[in-house]
Amino acid sequence: MPQEEPRQFTGEAFGLSPERETQPYAYIKSIEQEIEKMRSEADESVVIRNRISHIFQPVLKRLVAPVSGESLERRLVDCESEIGGSLFPLLPGDIAQRFWYHQGDWFLEQTDQIGPKVGRYHIEPSEIAKLVNGNFARLQQEEKEHLLASIPLYRDKITELYNKPELRRKSDYRLAS
Repeated sequence: MPQEEPRQFTGEAFGLSPERETQPYAYIKSIEQEIEKMRSEADESVVIRNRISHIFQPVLKRLVAPVSGESLERRLVDCESEIGGSLFPLLPGDIAQRFWYHQGDWFLEQTDQIGPKVGRYHIEPSEIAKLVNGNFARLQQEEKEHLLASIPLYRDKITELYNKPELRRKSDYRLAS
């Protein structure tokens, strides 16, 4: 079997053309809009199906729905964050991680024995700002490349969650009536 070459993170890999060099991250906004649209069209079946798919994980954590006080959007983001967490390799010492998009920002939560550490990334068309536990932090080049490569993968993975054939979205009900 031929060896796969390591992925190179270049502007072309992210769909950047010379014309877009002044706004290299503008395409992220369209991905964010797609995610928001999927959430707005989803219903409770997405959350239920995601919990059932994790049946072999701790029962109380997955099957006892924390419905009281949590909006459907918050529960959808929670489901997405578990999927997103699988896109990043666990760092030594970490016991869990989650990655998600919410209201204009991207989040990476890494939990170790001490507790969670949350990185927040705000992406504008021409820059990325990083905050860790509320403080601005330097964004390393490798971290930026991994973040930018993970966002389209995140969108693709959660699209699978929202587009299961058995899922009937709100828009399907409107068409039927």
